[in-house]
Amino acid sequence: MRVLASLSKKRFLSVCLILIAAATVFWYPSADKRTRIFFAERALQERKAEMAVAWLKSIPDRQSDGQTEFLMARAYRRLGDLDLVREHIQLAYDQGFSVERLQREQWLAMAQSGQMRDAEPHLRRLLQDPGDDGREICESYVSGYFRNRQILKAMPIIDAWQADYPDDPLPYSIRAGRFRELEHWSEAIAAYRKALELTPADSDIRLQLAICLKASLKFDEAEIEFRKCLKETPQEKALLAEWGDMLLSVGKVSDATGVFEQLLAIDPENYDARAAMGGILLMNGKASDAVSMLRPLYAERPYDSKVRYSLASSLQAAGKTEEAAEMFQQVNAAEEQLRRKRKLLDELANSPDPVKQRYEIAIIAMNHESPEEGLRWLTTVIDMDPGHSGAYAALADYYRRVGNVQLEKNYRTLAESSERATGRP
Repeated sequence: MRVLASLSKKRFLSVCLILIAAATVFWYPSADKRTRIFFAERALQERKAEMAVAWLKSIPDRQSDGQTEFLMARAYRRLGDLDLVREHIQLAYDQGFSVERLQREQWLAMAQSGQMRDAEPHLRRLLQDPGDDGREICESYVSGYFRNRQILKAMPIIDAWQADYPDDPLPYSIRAGRFRELEHWSEAIAAYRKALELTPADSDIRLQLAICLKASLKFDEAEIEFRKCLKETPQEKALLAEWGDMLLSVGKVSDATGVFEQLLAIDPENYDARAAMGGILLMNGKASDAVSMLRPLYAERPYDSKVRYSLASSLQAAGKTEEAAEMFQQVNAAEEQLRRKRKLLDELANSPDPVKQRYEIAIIAMNHESPEEGLRWLTTVIDMDPGHSGAYAALADYYRRVGNVQLEKNYRTLAESSERATGRP
């Protein structure tokens, strides 16, 4: 009884359904394929693509047909494997499955992967006749627009998504993530709370809510949500890093130290834990030890302003005042640039020159936030202006830094040819 009591209603129902399926397959072999397809479709509805693939793969090859291959294509689209999407769409086509449905699935795959130039012309037709794919259409196109940082185009779809599917938590979660990016904490918290209301067992949404509560200094509320997450996923690395940071924020240094030690026991190379331990060493008056721990982290991620500040403070405490002063200047310059980025994000919707603004956001993100974020923004610049030589040059510089000689050469060539063609850098 204790085991059953510990299961959520949703999880208990899933277990019952699996047991019923197994029993059905055992007693009624002729229903085997229908049952497996039923549970594959259910898994897709619940956004459990790996589970759907497992159900579909359990169908014997001799029983596979166009529907099976179509569902396999959809599952792999959800997983982001476009090669397998194409393979299973072709197999479904060869077995006579609906050409129209396969074509729609191709459009969704293009949208989800960010190929908006090819996918966007089909959006109106899809929305006018969504069939049973309304949520799939909204999710794929919103994902593609967000991938390309075309947020303004995504928001009306999110509005429609929420209106047509009020019980779906995902649009609320996506909207919350946008508010979080803009540091609009109250709006992010409200949206995450709504998403969590719709799916109380989703520990990832609960963690994002806790992070936003922490950022808005609502520590008591944040602690409640963090502790609920810890009961569900006590070994989750991202959760432990955020929980440790929360404890540091409220001055519980000893408790935080224990959390970060636990995280390092799970993952000895964990960047967040090592950075936090460097800060804790400084708090404990061990400035030289802090410098020794933080220097490699700064070399690993020179764009990380938080580590840079901790290292500057440690250098100052260790008596290395000149080096500390230089690093504090870098910290101040980075903070100024990040404030500039937040301002640019707020103004992007009404920008008279969105390409120029996106390029500036990309360069700031690349140098002071994360290269991955900068790369995403540079991709949107090129998508909007394929002749933007500055974006190609920035990509060439990035691949030079990471040691990819071939990609550096390719983008350098594109930058030079674009500059010659347009007459502008």
